[in-house]
Amino acid sequence: MNEFSVSASRFRFTRASVLALVLLAASFGIYGCRKRQVNEAAVDLTGRVSPIGSPKNFERNLDVIRRGNKKDAMVLVAPAGIRASLRGVTGRRTLEFWAAPVFDIGDGFLMMVFINRSGTRFLVEERYFDPGRRAEDRNWIPVAVQLDDIKKGDQVEIELSAGPQGDLTADWLALSSVRLTRSELRN
Repeated sequence: MNEFSVSASRFRFTRASVLALVLLAASFGIYGCRKRQVNEAAVDLTGRVSPIGSPKNFERNLDVIRRGNKKDAMVLVAPAGIRASLRGVTGRRTLEFWAAPVFDIGDGFLMMVFINRSGTRFLVEERYFDPGRRAEDRNWIPVAVQLDDIKKGDQVEIELSAGPQGDLTADWLALSSVRLTRSELRN
């Protein structure tokens, strides 16, 4: 017998093993038929992002480590903003991303999320970060912003501005895994 030949007896299935495989496949079908909430049509916005204003205040593909968690990130240096086209996306979506202050000093800074519809901006979320005073702001923070009614041609914008004293020292924000998701019930 040739060293490359395989004995056919290795591939024989008994009726019991075939029955077990059929039952296993059927169980996946039964559990897959119930209603459940799933994320569909996730749209990665990272490649669609462009700076608003000076490109010197925006950098891509930087490794940012916060509390031992390293992520590939875009970094905004206040005052700064980014814009992403939502072409091909309509309806109710959730903007999801990870945000982390790069430094633990300063008077904090404000992140604002807008929808830009034909030149008119609508504020949909804002969050103040103060990593110099609040330990919970010294980590990667999951951000989820509900966008109720995206229309054709809309854009999402994220802006970063100085803290309450106007001090721009260390007002750097890292953003990672920027995407849109849609959750719905399906059969």
